[in-house]
Amino acid sequence: RFAERYPADTRVSRVLAQAARTLFEAGDHAGAIPVAETLLRREPPAPAAERRIAWTVLGHSRFELQRFGPAELAYEQALALTPPGAPERRTLRERLAASIYQQGRRLQEAGELRPAVEHYLRIAAVVPESPIRPTAEYDAAAALIRLGEWARAVRVLEAFRRDHPGHPLQQEITAKLAVAYSNNGQAAAAAGEFSRLGGELRDPALRRDALWQAARLYRQAGERQAAIAAWRRYVEAFPRPLQPALEARRTLATLYREQGRADQVHKTLEALVRAEARGGAERTPRTRQMAAEAALALADAARERFEALRLTVPLKRSLKRKKAALQRALKAYERAAAYRLAGITTAATYRIAELYERFGAALMASERPRGLDAEALEQYEILLEEQAYPFEEKAIAIHQANVRRAAEGVYDPWVQKSFAALARLRPVQYAKQEATGGPTRVLR
Repeated sequence: RFAERYPADTRVSRVLAQAARTLFEAGDHAGAIPVAETLLRREPPAPAAERRIAWTVLGHSRFELQRFGPAELAYEQALALTPPGAPERRTLRERLAASIYQQGRRLQEAGELRPAVEHYLRIAAVVPESPIRPTAEYDAAAALIRLGEWARAVRVLEAFRRDHPGHPLQQEITAKLAVAYSNNGQAAAAAGEFSRLGGELRDPALRRDALWQAARLYRQAGERQAAIAAWRRYVEAFPRPLQPALEARRTLATLYREQGRADQVHKTLEALVRAEARGGAERTPRTRQMAAEAALALADAARERFEALRLTVPLKRSLKRKKAALQRALKAYERAAAYRLAGITTAATYRIAELYERFGAALMASERPRGLDAEALEQYEILLEEQAYPFEEKAIAIHQANVRRAAEGVYDPWVQKSFAALARLRPVQYAKQEATGGPTRVLR
């Protein structure tokens, strides 16, 4: 009333500033605003001290009434009138940052994510020291992830990690970076983040998933050595559940094979077979299939070692080594066949027959002793034939067992190979059969 009755009085500005501040402190924010606005409209302008009070009251009152955009403008004016060393500058700057942040929150809640992001990120430019800045930048990154703007999300998250070390949200930044890198086509970087999570997370299921993703992404990125280390880390940390652990070992064996590390392939596949055998109630058709395939691969390696051995003089010594290699390969294929799985058993059966045939052929192709005359050499050849013949007969009998599966509806490539082998070994009996498809003409 004083200001209205005596507008020219030099004390009006001071009285209005006091009235606005008193109303605000009494909690009458709606009443304080028009008083402060009246002071700011005065001509000539009120002294800077009174205008600073008015702008401060306007900022606080508008903030309390959740009018955050006008509050931001008021705080900017109040700060412009506040001396650099004044203690109240800190409070004004924090409220300025909060006003910007709340504008972003309002927009986010309304589903307006892009403009919300711009408000969140403005804080770093306007009030970089604000304690609310990390939260704002975290929220900006989360909004960008929801928008699928992966490249920008990566930049914001990387900046957070760099600018806010030790912040409690850093672990969540790691998780978000892993997702953002992955979706942005940065497989190796994503793998690094998932690997980090695998060492930080406490929940075993989440750790397991993180390590799995790290290994998968390292392989996708072509980082073979890193992928091997990641899969090994997974297997060591999580031998259970059984099936994913076996899948990991299977992938490891493939990676070692790509590197030409036969010893590691062998160790990994043996570990897979043993782990599956001890799997108990966790064993499934899938785990049995993986174990059977691993056993077959191990048998194939044993067969290659057998075939690499040549029979040389003195025959007794080299024959002993060859027979030992034959027995190891036969035992390995028998282990694979014992799983009784389609495709594995027929393959193992064919290979067993092939081993016997090749052992007989190796005998016939063995190095001959030097110095034998024609008659002695002929006798030696006869002895070799007598030694080789039973092996060929064994091969024929095993191929016959394989082709009999055709009558049971099994006519896979390995049964077909056995038909082809019999057509070669017993042409009179099997050549026509093999040429016409075989399964309807199995000879008993």
